[in-house]
Amino acid sequence: MNRALLMRADREWVQASGIEAMLARLGFTVSTEPEKALAEPRRVRLVVEHRLSVEFGIASMPTGIFPLPAETLRFAVVPHQAQVVGALPGFHATLSLPIDECAFVDALATCRYIAISAHERDSLHTRIGELACDDQAVARQLVRLLIDTNASTLAALRDAFSTRSWDAVGRGVHRIAGSARMLDCPGLLALLSRLEGAARAHQVELARPLLQVIVNTIDSLDVSLQKLLDAASTF
Repeated sequence: MNRALLMRADREWVQASGIEAMLARLGFTVSTEPEKALAEPRRVRLVVEHRLSVEFGIASMPTGIFPLPAETLRFAVVPHQAQVVGALPGFHATLSLPIDECAFVDALATCRYIAISAHERDSLHTRIGELACDDQAVARQLVRLLIDTNASTLAALRDAFSTRSWDAVGRGVHRIAGSARMLDCPGLLALLSRLEGAARAHQVELARPLLQVIVNTIDSLDVSLQKLLDAASTF
């Protein structure tokens, strides 16, 4: 799964803020130990830094370890009384305490967070080969089916959300979850589960950015699937 690294965050603050539970609902594993988390830097997709002040806005990074991938997002969390316009320097987004899940997911959507890890993307070819029992024709057919199903289901999901047809949203979530489960994409599955819960509770302000993150993720996944299909000799 994708990993979130919490910087300058002691255990007391992590528990009091509720950030660990929220990140888990959104498909992240959470670490507060930079050296351990960055032993596998490609898995770190999000850094959340707890800042007691906004006076020094540059993001701090631990020294003596591998740099983070370019696609890793950096969020700052500042005191509720802080007056911040836009993101602090060195960060993609700045959020105020108490941490609001709607605002957090909206920041992920705005920053075009993709809930597919590098490892999951690298494993697509192997996974599809396993599902197709290494039959090239079946593998190509499966990839086409996944792309077509994703496209039609996303269109139906958008329509269902726009009309607030919550049961239809749930059905769309289940269809996409089937694809995500086949391809072993736990981060995407977590977001789909969260969207289903938001739809069931009619939480429009949470469901909207969740849907956008899911759309961005599926679009990115389909690009990778199309590349596999175009390189027909890979199967």
